Amino acid sequence: MPTLWLGPALSATAVAALVAAFICGRTRPRAALAAILVFGGMLRLAAATRPGLNEWDERYHALVAKNLLEDPWTPRLYPIAPLDHDYRDWHANYVWLHKPPLALWLIALSLKLFGVHELAVRFPSILLTSFATWLTYDIGRRLIGRRVGLTAALLHAANPLIGKLATGRIATDHVDAIFSSLVTLGVWSIVVLSSRAALVRGLTVGVFAGLAVLTKWATGLLLPILLIVASRPRKSTPNPRAGLARAFIPALLAAAIAIGIALPWRLHTQSRFPREAAHEAAYNWEHIWTAAEGHAGGPLFHLIHQPRFFGELIWLALAWHTLALLRRRRSPRGWWLLLAWWLIPYLAFSLVATKMKGYIAPAAPAICLIAAHHWWWLHSIADRQSRRTFAPLRGLLLIALLLLPLKQAASLLEIDWQTPDTAGRRAAIIAVVRQCEPRPTALFNMPLPIEAMFHARTPLIAYPHAPSDDDLARVRAAGFEPAILDRPDEPPARPDLAGVWRIRAEAR
Repeated sequence: MPTLWLGPALSATAVAALVAAFICGRTRPRAALAAILVFGGMLRLAAATRPGLNEWDERYHALVAKNLLEDPWTPRLYPIAPLDHDYRDWHANYVWLHKPPLALWLIALSLKLFGVHELAVRFPSILLTSFATWLTYDIGRRLIGRRVGLTAALLHAANPLIGKLATGRIATDHVDAIFSSLVTLGVWSIVVLSSRAALVRGLTVGVFAGLAVLTKWATGLLLPILLIVASRPRKSTPNPRAGLARAFIPALLAAAIAIGIALPWRLHTQSRFPREAAHEAAYNWEHIWTAAEGHAGGPLFHLIHQPRFFGELIWLALAWHTLALLRRRRSPRGWWLLLAWWLIPYLAFSLVATKMKGYIAPAAPAICLIAAHHWWWLHSIADRQSRRTFAPLRGLLLIALLLLPLKQAASLLEIDWQTPDTAGRRAAIIAVVRQCEPRPTALFNMPLPIEAMFHARTPLIAYPHAPSDDDLARVRAAGFEPAILDRPDEPPARPDLAGVWRIRAEAR
C-alpha cells in the first residue's frame, strides 16, 4: 500500500471498528471487545505512520536503541566519541544512561526484527499499550462488571495521553508508554491473584515491578504499594493488626524481588561507566526539588491537564468515586485499589518540581475505570428515574461523559502525512546521509545529527557545528573521513579548508 494512503486507511479502519464496538456493545460483548482492541491498535498505528522522528524525546531513544544492536550492555548515543564531549549532556554525550534500559532493549529488538525505521521504533509501545487495553477490560470485569470493563477499555483505547506517548508525539514517549503498560500488568496480577498465597502474589508482582523499575527507575515500586492497598484487612477482621502485618509481607517480598531484578544493571553501569552513572543518579533526584530543563509547573499542573486527556467532565467521576468511598462503611476493596492507583502518582508527581505530562501515564487506566464505573452508575439512575424532570439532563450528561473523551482521541488523527515539515525533512536528511555512504564518515555542520545517524546504513557520526582543525585530525585518526554539509541559502562552512569532502543539501 502506498505510504500516502496508509495513515488514512488505518484511520478509516479505526473509525469502522469504533462503530462496530457500539453496535455489538449490548448483545455481543466479546465482539465489542475485539472491535475496541482493533480501534485502539489502528488508531495508534495511524498516528505512528507520521514520517520522521519526533523531536522530544523519540529521536534520542531511537538512536540509542539502534546502537544497542551492536552492544546491548553499552547504551550509546554516538557510536564512538573521537571528539570531546560533556558526559552530563544527554543531548550530545557518548554513553547514554539517561533512561533505564528495558524500553530501549524492546525498541532495539523491534529494529532487529522489522528494520531500522520509525514505525519499528513505535511498534513495542503500540503493542504493549494495546495489550494494556485488554488488561484494563479484565480488571474492570473482575472488580466491577463486564459492562464497566468494556467501557473502560474503550476509554483506554481512545486515551490521547497513552496514544501520544506510544507514538512518540510527546516527551518521555515510549518509556512512559511501556511503563504504564507494565504497571497495568502488575495491577492485573494483583487482582487476579487476590485469593492466592502471599508468596505467589509477592513473586508475581515483584517480577512486574522489577521490569517497571528497569523502565522508569524507582517509580516502578508503585506496584508493591498498590499490593498493600489490595491486601489490607477489612475492619471486620478479628485481628486487624495481624492482618495488616500479613498484608505487608507480599509487598515487601515484591519490593525485594523488584530491586533484585534492577540491581544488576545498576551495578553494571556503576562499574563500567562510573561518571555517567553517578551523574544520572544525582540528576534523577534533582527532579524532585529542581524543575529540570525548564519543565516547571504548580502543584495543580497534572489536575489542570486532566480534561485534555480524559474529557472535560473527568473531575466529576473522580469526585464521585472518592465521595462514594468515604460514605460507604464497607467499600469494595477494588474501589480502594482504583483510588490509590490514580491518586498516588498524581500526588507524588504534583509534589516534585519537575512537571511533564507523561509522568501520570501509569494512572490513566485507573482513571478510565473510574470514569466507566461512574458512567454506568449514572446510567442506572437514569433508568430508574426515567420519568422524572431531570432525566433529559442526565441523558445529556451521559452522552457528554462518553463523547468528550472520544473527542480528545481525534487529536491523534491530526497527522500531517506527507507534508513538507515531516516527509520532506525526512527525505532531505536521508538524501544527505546517502551521499556519505558507503565510507565511514564524520559529517559536520549537520543541523539534525541524531536523525542523520539513525537513518545511516554505514558508519556515520554527525555534529551540528563546523569542524576545527583539531576535530578533523581526531575523526581521521578514528578512521572516519570528514565531510562538511553546505546548507542551502547559507555561505559554505569553513571555505578555507581544502581536500575536505563537501556535501550539498538540496533546498526544500
